Amino acid sequence: MAKKTIGTNAYALPATTARKDVPEREAKKFEEGSGARLRRLEKGERVTLYLPPELAKRVRLLCVEERRSMSDATTEALTEWTGRRRGVKTR
Repeated sequence: MAKKTIGTNAYALPATTARKDVPEREAKKFEEGSGARLRRLEKGERVTLYLPPELAKRVRLLCVEERRSMSDATTEALTEWTGRRRGVKTR
């Protein structure tokens, strides 16, 4: 791999690879998604959660099976939970 120098040889970065054209059909498939909800449409706030190891494992496995992010699953669960606490119907 060819190296490209930056500045006065302070360090070297690998040369960038050439971009490949993506067929229109593949690009559309990526844009539309495959029905999976792995990417969120809106921005979110980062929150750290600590779960019991067995619960964390069950959640991860379910998210993989349903092809969804843990953020999406957590948002759904907390929305339902907070709605019940306030007497709001979420579905």
